[in-house]
Amino acid sequence: RTIGTSSDNIAKNTGLNLKIGDKYYKPTQTEFERLQTLPDGYTHILSKRKAVFAIGNGWTVDVIAHIFQGLE
Repeated sequence: RTIGTSSDNIAKNTGLNLKIGDKYYKPTQTEFERLQTLPDGYTHILSKRKAVFAIGNGWTVDVIAHIFQGLE
């Protein structure tokens, strides 16, 4: 699954629930940032709904850095 960009219901749109032991939960805003290799707190000025929307529309920082390594 991917991080969805329509955020009325985060779990519904992302389909992303984490399982730890026997329990499931929805990722936090910080966990969504980490999935996209953003610094913790990068989207702290946004609500969780808007942050997940913005994060879901982005590329991972590591992928962009890798692409740029090939440029002179």
